Amino acid sequence: MRLYHWAAFSLAVGMGSTVGTACRGSTPMLTGLVEARRQAAELHVAFTKASEASSRAVMASSDEASMAAADEAKKARQDAERSLAALQPALESLGYQTDLGHLTAFKASFDDYRPLDDEILTLAVENSNVKAQRIAFG
Repeated sequence: MRLYHWAAFSLAVGMGSTVGTACRGSTPMLTGLVEARRQAAELHVAFTKASEASSRAVMASSDEASMAAADEAKKARQDAERSLAALQPALESLGYQTDLGHLTAFKASFDDYRPLDDEILTLAVENSNVKAQRIAFG
């Protein structure tokens, strides 16, 4: 039993010193990795919220609901843009070139998405699809 405790203690001290010495600048790499993962998770959540709110804006049955969902979509997209801007320096500090390549590709797609989303939200707020349905069937 003593050997087990000693081995566990040795492992903990070894891991602590490894993490402590694997520094770039003043921030340990593990801290940088956790920060990058947090930023990526925030980007994922914000982008998902923006996409879902845009869909709700299109499907809303009233002008008020459509406007509220469109405002929510724009706010969530701004949150995604902030997370995207914060993620790049985190990945650069870690030297993750493959992930930076994926991020660059995502940025290009996100830049294409932005004007389309703006156009969709503008049309959704006009609520023209519901009004056209009422005219056609009512």
